[in-house]
Amino acid sequence: MLKKHKTLKGVPGFYQEADLQWTFTGHPGMLIPIYDTDGMLYRIRLRLDHPGKDEKGKEKDKYKNFSSFYPSKDSNNILSNEYLNGCRAGSHIGFYFHPSTDDPGVCYITEGEKKAIVANYFLRCIVISLPGVNSHAKLTKTDKSGRSVLDFLKTLGCKSAVVAYDADKNVNEHVHRHEKKLVALLKNHSFHTYIGSWNPGFGKGLDDILVLGVKPQVFPV
Repeated sequence: MLKKHKTLKGVPGFYQEADLQWTFTGHPGMLIPIYDTDGMLYRIRLRLDHPGKDEKGKEKDKYKNFSSFYPSKDSNNILSNEYLNGCRAGSHIGFYFHPSTDDPGVCYITEGEKKAIVANYFLRCIVISLPGVNSHAKLTKTDKSGRSVLDFLKTLGCKSAVVAYDADKNVNEHVHRHEKKLVALLKNHSFHTYIGSWNPGFGKGLDDILVLGVKPQVFPV
């Protein structure tokens, strides 16, 4: 990238050291690519090798954005980035679709990029990852051309959408509430909308059951 563009300014995760040499931030972990609707890799997530733990010893904050932004304030209380020419990443939608092999008529929507990548591999259809169950509004956010992700789905001929949030939606009111909001959003945009469900004994996430050879049951709503 440096050979081609001469700079990495504006690319999340990279920054310049005091000698102006480019380097990158991040804790040890697995890099997970996030693609946009044009099939371009535009963000990266990290699945940390050694995440923190809560008071019960359960892992927390396992996923982090590959970002080179750390805010600090100087003596005049002016906010700045501690990383020279670094860049924040933000949370974004991941769009996983291979036009030559995947069915464009069906789209699954789940939370988390790793789940979406695995689901796309097994289901061979469009799979969208949301950065959080409460971030469904990002589906209608328009880009510079005025096109949203839902608009793009329609151009592909996608008519059906399956909401496949984690199985804990049955006991987690936060997840269940936002599942209903996503369903309402999809129906309002004229998609044939379904809920993907499975026995939580097979696994919590969509990826967990698919690697076992179990497919979700799909119910119209």
